[in-house]
Amino acid sequence: MEDSTSESKKRWNEFLGFLSKFETTNFVFRGHGDKCFKLQPNIGRMVDGKSIYSFNEEWAVFAQFKRQVRQFTKNDVRDEWELLALGQHHGLPTRLLDWTYSVLIACYVAVSTEDECDGQIIALKISRDDFIDDKDVSPFNLGRVKFFIPPALSPRIINQRGLFSVHHQPKEPWVPKKRTTQYFDIPSEMKRYFRKQLFLLGINPLSVKTDIDGLGEMLKWQYRTAYGLRMDKKYPKSSQSNVSHGLICDVADESE
Repeated sequence: MEDSTSESKKRWNEFLGFLSKFETTNFVFRGHGDKCFKLQPNIGRMVDGKSIYSFNEEWAVFAQFKRQVRQFTKNDVRDEWELLALGQHHGLPTRLLDWTYSVLIACYVAVSTEDECDGQIIALKISRDDFIDDKDVSPFNLGRVKFFIPPALSPRIINQRGLFSVHHQPKEPWVPKKRTTQYFDIPSEMKRYFRKQLFLLGINPLSVKTDIDGLGEMLKWQYRTAYGLRMDKKYPKSSQSNVSHGLICDVADESE
């Protein structure tokens, strides 16, 4: 029987094979830390086992965000589509779902939570007809699920090669047609191995989030896993001695 490392390597090689299927740009990807997650936007999800969604409350939340957000951003964002994208980016419950053109980013999302749940990557084939073709149409008045590519509102959206699906029925999980969808599961015990491989490929919290939060998260992960930290050959004695001498001098000065 193969050990867990051998099994993880085998599954990683299968992932590379999965990746090689998508040589064209008409696929988008999404990662789930739990393969049981459904394609349902945050605004419509159950809370404590109950559905709390109503369109009136969704609109009230969005309208208040629209009124107050300008004090926090230098961008003159007025378009409803851009406001939804900005809100989604900052944790506002919306009818959007995040997707990416990068299968590696989707894989990172699927394995970034190292828990007992199997992760999953979803690959969805889309066409031009799946994108909005008229931004004069309100995102709150669509007849089916549509995609749109947001403007460069933040470096994070750019680095993640992000786009969004807009859901006309947020309360209902979206089930794409089988012929357009492929799945790749990652067993929970293999998530750490996958994350290390992604780190070697330059996919990590810093490259994904592109800010101080990402740097801190990356170093926290490296510290906890003892992986990839560049250690100095020795602790600089001069720094340690300077600190000690400084403390002694301070005390001496006070006594005088």
